[in-house]
Amino acid sequence: MKSFLIASFAALLTVAATAEARPMAKVNNVEITEEMFTAFVSSRTQKPVAELTDQDRELLTEELIKLVAVGTEARRKKVQSDPEVAAKLQLQELSFLAQTYLQKHLEDQPVSPDKLQALYDTRYGNKPMTEYKARHILVDSPNTARQVISELEAGGDFVTLAAKYSTGPSANSGGDLGWFTRQQMVPEFADAVVALNDGAHSAAPVQTQYGWHIIFKEGQRETPPPQLGAVGQELERELQQQEIQSLVEGLRESAKVRTYQ
Repeated sequence: MKSFLIASFAALLTVAATAEARPMAKVNNVEITEEMFTAFVSSRTQKPVAELTDQDRELLTEELIKLVAVGTEARRKKVQSDPEVAAKLQLQELSFLAQTYLQKHLEDQPVSPDKLQALYDTRYGNKPMTEYKARHILVDSPNTARQVISELEAGGDFVTLAAKYSTGPSANSGGDLGWFTRQQMVPEFADAVVALNDGAHSAAPVQTQYGWHIIFKEGQRETPPPQLGAVGQELERELQQQEIQSLVEGLRESAKVRTYQ
């Protein structure tokens, strides 16, 4: 609640400063505008003002009035003069402005169909995809993993041992991961699956960021690449991330930075 109030009031003061704001109320000499109310509703409910019922609007207006009343009293008491509070307000404002700027940049420079097609051709083209089917048992330590491997080598059933030992969400389904591509798994796990023969389990624990795995490879198959329409949104997000990363790095490179020892 504390961080929400700080973020809301910082954002609302920014909105209040716009030149063409339309007033709908005034609290302690601070005008509550339609734009401010819209921003408050968005941060509070994540839905458009047009979807509010009359009762919703009344309740949210009263909530906003209380927020501004408390915020302006805090400002009158010079709460913003506290160095920690001032720093948090500055960070809130800069974070809000940065996010808005990056979002506007993506809206002004949408991913072109040619770029999307080029990435699709590079990633998929007409090349068949290899999919793998595997199960795994995820445990917290290499010693437990080695114990599970010993039980498997003694004739233990993988599905039964998954239900007994695995801490992963697939434990109740015998560790079943279904069909997946290499790119869908973290590299250590994917490499281990690819190296296994069909019907074999890993002879040693496989460590990833999630813990220690014992993997059983059930098979693999070749499938046609997905259509552009099926992966277009995913590829578009990837290109947007690349664009943002390039923009941020460029701004960092051109920024006038001075550090103090």
